[in-house]
Amino acid sequence: MNKIEFPRLGVDGKEYTREYIHQWYLTTFQDVIRKRLEGLAYNSQLKGQKDFVKKLISNLPLLLIGTPPKLKAFIDSLHSDYIKIASKKVYKPISSKGKRRKNAFSKGLLQAMGYENYRESKLVELSRMLNIKVCPYCNHHFTLYIDILGKTKMKGLFQFDHFYDKSDYPYLSMSLYNLIPSCPSCNHQKRTTQLDLRYNPYFKAISDEFHFKVVDSFQLRSGKMGADKIDIKIERNASRQGIDELQEDLHLEEQYSRHKDIVQEIYDKAYNETYYHNMLTCISADEREKLLNQWLGISLDKNDIDKTPLTKFSQDVLRQARMEYGRGRKI
Repeated sequence: MNKIEFPRLGVDGKEYTREYIHQWYLTTFQDVIRKRLEGLAYNSQLKGQKDFVKKLISNLPLLLIGTPPKLKAFIDSLHSDYIKIASKKVYKPISSKGKRRKNAFSKGLLQAMGYENYRESKLVELSRMLNIKVCPYCNHHFTLYIDILGKTKMKGLFQFDHFYDKSDYPYLSMSLYNLIPSCPSCNHQKRTTQLDLRYNPYFKAISDEFHFKVVDSFQLRSGKMGADKIDIKIERNASRQGIDELQEDLHLEEQYSRHKDIVQEIYDKAYNETYYHNMLTCISADEREKLLNQWLGISLDKNDIDKTPLTKFSQDVLRQARMEYGRGRKI
């Protein structure tokens, strides 16, 4: 839910700048993809297909490492041309039997970009550098990279979501900023209609757009309502756009409403927090706040949202509980 910022602290503890990752990405993929695109242009039957592929080749660096706004502008400039030729046939390379077979241009383009070839190898190397630990869409599940088999094999416990779906935009299937390391749940549930650019985690954080709210929390504080009756809603923050589209796709309210026990625990701790706060008056306010947050087990630092699942949710619930118990500011 935070924006994916650079530099990144990789799995190996090294710092990877945006410039380093861009150079690695171009060095790794640019030449081989160019050669396959040249082959696709050669086997294309229509002038429109050949011209389209030539545009991709001439803009290959932009295609591979262009920022989200630049990719959006690129789509706006040529996607209408792609739609006209996507279903037309192209020749596939000559088979071992000497036969020339035909394939849809869209499928040939997806094969030329090579995503299926790289997602279990080179793109896992990318994930080591990005080291995105928690799904940036839902903040509900881990998206980890691990070494297995005595560190001789890499495995990503996540899926790359194509912000612009690869079936509709195959020419963006290997664009760096179109590859979002996400949990399988979000990757499968995200809509086929296109989300607004602001939901791309490489472009913008959505954690400031909304907050989780415990509904009818007075009943919870008074003890008249058990944890099983807790209801969670997503509310748009003042002067913000909210996340209605994402809620509609991912059912975040329904997902987080399953964590009623966490809400109960946070409210119980927030109730007792005043007692511990008064006991710690002999130390500085900063130290006192640090110790209380350690006891609560919740960091209120916005930068920690992408380190552990449920952090955004826990932060919002704690802020609400503190405000209601007289400790904290209104959200």
